[in-house]
Amino acid sequence: MRSDRAADYQDVPRPLAVMPKLYAAGSATGSHSHPRAQLLHAASGVMVASTERGTWVVPPGHALWIPPGIVHDVTMCGPVSMASAYVAASPASVP
Repeated sequence: MRSDRAADYQDVPRPLAVMPKLYAAGSATGSHSHPRAQLLHAASGVMVASTERGTWVVPPGHALWIPPGIVHDVTMCGPVSMASAYVAASPASVP
């Protein structure tokens, strides 16, 4: 079984790591950041992502780019099936 913990995908020895995850309606991630950039994709359901610079709605079939180190919180509006692609800043930054 694959991990559904974002921290497990930050230090993998490749430039791209993808993590699928399911969330119940009303779930929230809490404020956090990642050392890698994150492409947050909504396969189904709607997510609302917030940072100190703004708030974005991510509907099904769409994605949001979150640069590395940006503190964000994601709230689920209904049940959500999502995937995060964690992207290393550059090939040289891969362990």
